[in-house]
Amino acid sequence: MDWLSAASANLLYLGLARWTDVRAVDDGRVVDLLREAAVPRGEAIGLEAGLALARRAGAGRLVMGDFIRAGSTAQLVAKVYNVRSGQRLRNVSETAQLPDSVMPAFARLAARVLDLPPAPGLEVGAGTANTDAYRAYLAGTTALKGWALDSAATLLRRAVSLDSTFALARYRLAIASWWIGGGADSISRGYAEGAVRWGGSLPARERSRIAALRATLASRFTEACGTYESLLRADSSDAESWYFLGECNYHNQRVEYPGGDSARPAFVGNWNRATLAFRRALELDPTFHLAYYHLVEMPAADQRSGCRASDAGIGCPFEDQFSAGVARAGDSLVIAPIRMADPGAAPRLRRDVREAARSGALRANLESARGWGEAWAAAGPSERGSTRPRAMLNVLLRLGLAAEAARALEHVVPVTVADSLFFVGTRIEVLLRLDSSMAAARLLDSLLTRQQDRWRIWQVAAALGRFQPYYAISRTFGVPPGSAALVHAMEPVQVGAPPSDLWEIERRGWLAVDSSIEADASLPARARQTARARVRAMTVTWSLGTPRPGAVLVSDPDAADPRFDFAAVAVTGDTARTRQALVRLDSIVLGAPREVDASALVVSAEGHVLLGDSALALARLLEFERRWPFQRGITNAFGPGEDPAILVWGRAWLLMGDLAIAGHQNDVAIRAYRRVVGMWDGADAPLQPAVTRARAALARMGAQP
Repeated sequence: MDWLSAASANLLYLGLARWTDVRAVDDGRVVDLLREAAVPRGEAIGLEAGLALARRAGAGRLVMGDFIRAGSTAQLVAKVYNVRSGQRLRNVSETAQLPDSVMPAFARLAARVLDLPPAPGLEVGAGTANTDAYRAYLAGTTALKGWALDSAATLLRRAVSLDSTFALARYRLAIASWWIGGGADSISRGYAEGAVRWGGSLPARERSRIAALRATLASRFTEACGTYESLLRADSSDAESWYFLGECNYHNQRVEYPGGDSARPAFVGNWNRATLAFRRALELDPTFHLAYYHLVEMPAADQRSGCRASDAGIGCPFEDQFSAGVARAGDSLVIAPIRMADPGAAPRLRRDVREAARSGALRANLESARGWGEAWAAAGPSERGSTRPRAMLNVLLRLGLAAEAARALEHVVPVTVADSLFFVGTRIEVLLRLDSSMAAARLLDSLLTRQQDRWRIWQVAAALGRFQPYYAISRTFGVPPGSAALVHAMEPVQVGAPPSDLWEIERRGWLAVDSSIEADASLPARARQTARARVRAMTVTWSLGTPRPGAVLVSDPDAADPRFDFAAVAVTGDTARTRQALVRLDSIVLGAPREVDASALVVSAEGHVLLGDSALALARLLEFERRWPFQRGITNAFGPGEDPAILVWGRAWLLMGDLAIAGHQNDVAIRAYRRVVGMWDGADAPLQPAVTRARAALARMGAQP
């Protein structure tokens, strides 16, 4: 205790001096001041004397304290005063084991004297000597966990600007940038690299976390998961490592054959493991709201993609590509990957998706996702931002809750331009579902006049007959001229324009596409045939009445799309075979659950028109309308390779109006034609004849558009 009394001024000075923006009067100067004031060595002084000494030193704060011994421990008590007013600002204390932990205790005491809160699990201020940088770091970390991404990024950038070597601030800024950017990019990876560069003096756990984040942002998810598992073996109460264990399992698309059994492929990144990890993170730290997002997203997915070649699946060779439907057994997700190069893979995948919906697994998954979204809202009711609504919108729309989706959109605060475009596109879809198609069109037209990258919402723009954003995509991605002509001609036809002079454009476009497919030596023969067939499916399926030579059609060896299976027969002109093919199509589409993509019902309706049965055609469209609230228009139910379902909504309403007015069902016709006028009134020229026809029909029935 005698030693502690003599050393206390020095130890407290060392603790304060570590902060570069704090100027502390060193212990030698304190001794000088005491001697000048004729205070006997070792004798306690009163508050007034202490304040007088502090004023002589030009200090703004005075620290006085006590020591209390209890066995082998000492209680260190510090009282902090404002020198000018004499007012006590705070009392703080620390406990130290004598003599082993006295110095670290004084370091902690110094931070508390400065009113710096500790970072959980870290030495106070680890990695920086700047108090303002440290405070910004703590506030940014809290904002990040609470999904205030823009605030988090601002605070963490401030921390880095105040101390460019502050590795932990760079680490968390990399996480914030990852989420804001919608994925790893050069910005987030740059911050992670900086954290590695400046983090050499950090504790081993923090260095491991930083290295694992760098691996995550480089899509080395298997490596990252290994590091997080090691960290959790050392400390199973580490909420942050649980969260990132969930992230690396969620994102890892690598597929392997456990035990070498090629009949039982499995994803290396396990979504059930991810679910447990995210839940554990929230149990340990209920403020860690980052963990909610994928808990909503995973069960709401119809499919998951994978690759034998890499964790990220980028540039995956065709023979290594896998896909799987997302089913459910009890509380667990069931995901069985299918190698897409295998014969019959695509039909099997479709069957898995339909069976998941038919068995109730899809709806159970969606309800699970909704439950996590509601738990997230309850945990942070005042949080404003874009992520929670973004995660929930797909769930709400798939459950047929358009009005609830509209309410969720009211609380959106977009963080990025991409965010803004996503939410405007979704708002347009919601307005269409609520039969406010004119308001949807006005919102779209307003957006198209002021956004530079409006091609990002080409799906809703094309559905409403504004095709320029879609054409911009073909220019951006360098579609060959012969193919571009086909793309430009076909998109209005798919949406609902009459297919005039289509065959000659098709012939040239198909030849151009065939040439580019044949030039790709990496594609196996089966994949080339499938690719050629799908190009034809894009045009033939939505223009059944256009005569074509049957010889130009190419069958899909995987029979992937029942819509094209029917169309490929229908365009041959063989009525008997067309009727048989339509029976097969109807058996598939009428037996499908309501959550599965219903655009095949529109093809079925057009097939019945082709065969002269308008009553059955209208029945198919009314069934489409019944399922319509449960479809996700922009995000497609079956995934890559198919068009967004929203593209055929307008053509469905136009045909439904035509058939209903012919069948004297005026209420149905009015409803359908109003949707057509609302969606297409300001559309491009190819759709204007349809608008004129719908307006005229409404006028004849005495109805307003």
